[in-house]
Amino acid sequence: MHRISRSEHLGVMTCKNSKLHVAVWGLGYVGCVATACLAELGHSVNGVDVDPNKVRLVNQGLPTIVEKDIDALMAKNRRAISACESAPPTLDGMDVSLVCVGTPNAFDGSLDLSILFKVADTIASKLSSQGKYHVVAIRSTVPPGTCDLVAQIMERVSGLQAGRHFDVVANPEFLREGSAVQDYFHPPYTVVGTRGESPEALAVMRRLYEDLDAPFLATDVRAAELIKFVNNSWHALKISFANEIGNICKRSAINAREVMHLFCQDAVLNISPYYLKPGYAFGGSCLPKDLRGLQALARRAEIVTPVLDSIEPSNNRQVEQAFKLIAALGRRTVAFLGVSFKSGTDDVRLSPKLSLCHKLIRNGYTVRVHDGNVSRSLAEGINHKFLLSRLEEAAPLLQETLSDALSGAELVVLANNEPEYGKLAELLRPEQFLFELERLPCGVPCPREGICW
Repeated sequence: MHRISRSEHLGVMTCKNSKLHVAVWGLGYVGCVATACLAELGHSVNGVDVDPNKVRLVNQGLPTIVEKDIDALMAKNRRAISACESAPPTLDGMDVSLVCVGTPNAFDGSLDLSILFKVADTIASKLSSQGKYHVVAIRSTVPPGTCDLVAQIMERVSGLQAGRHFDVVANPEFLREGSAVQDYFHPPYTVVGTRGESPEALAVMRRLYEDLDAPFLATDVRAAELIKFVNNSWHALKISFANEIGNICKRSAINAREVMHLFCQDAVLNISPYYLKPGYAFGGSCLPKDLRGLQALARRAEIVTPVLDSIEPSNNRQVEQAFKLIAALGRRTVAFLGVSFKSGTDDVRLSPKLSLCHKLIRNGYTVRVHDGNVSRSLAEGINHKFLLSRLEEAAPLLQETLSDALSGAELVVLANNEPEYGKLAELLRPEQFLFELERLPCGVPCPREGICW
């Protein structure tokens, strides 16, 4: 593994002829962020997505997602960005294909690679032996061995030779929703895994990321494919561990935040304070999917993983724990604030906040829902059908304003700590009760309780 040092990396100077022509396949979260950020770095980007609404938004200089700073980047770099519903007639003028399509969990937890393989087939059909050398960089989360399969598909379809006419590399992303743009420009490192000796592919990928102030780690392709599973499974484990400690502390009348604060003071053995804060269940499109994917890999290898297998049940129990605590309060009229899985996003995929909201509704509670990001996406037609399919009975309960949601509520459930909810100190009434899945960093005029503090 070769690591470019900070000083070596910063010594690379940007010049016009170092900029690349990039095709981004898939304009969802990862693809949209890559499109905007690569354009900001000076590269020209052509996005491809089968969803005509996403293509329309990108061609209008608009993002396909709700994410901090993405609107400004898309608008600023509109001239460097284009999008289409089908692949361009040829990729001979392109340097890199950045594959960012979905790889959702199948019924057994393994990742469904069917869309990825269709894209590989399409890319291969657009290459020719007369065109320039092309790098296919897989940003999607994939199990080890996927890049080898993609190379085989491309060789069969195109008649070209991997390692000569093109290369397939693993280039996992480490973006957090809510801070994805910041994470793109300031990643912990850039990982590129190659199949054997691939100096030309590494040279292209270094040019793609040369302006990022981060170590460039060149490694084996299978290690690069696996690292995303390992990282996100570790993050998932940290969250569940902290929540179990928090539940124990709550039962024993111990300050859980103080306990975990003390725990995190050990920066030598305990590694990092990230995610190690007692709170609510994890969700979204990354941690659950990658945890299940790693479990599936272990099962195929007939390896027993009791710790990994315990994480999702523990996470699900945190939803049940929240419901039990709310039920014990005896208040049946609820204002539910935030149903996306995380503040600053409109993403309701595998959202434990939405799961709790649904559980309250289905158990006869009178619920009013507020989520500004989700309402904004519905109003603007971003992922409209998808959002409605996930929101289900919560959709007609969405309120336009925070005041509307709070009106008449006996219990206020703070699920996401959006900046707008900083007004709660002024809006809550003494007779209301605040139940926090996310801790409000200010005092309130009413009784309050946290999920595990």
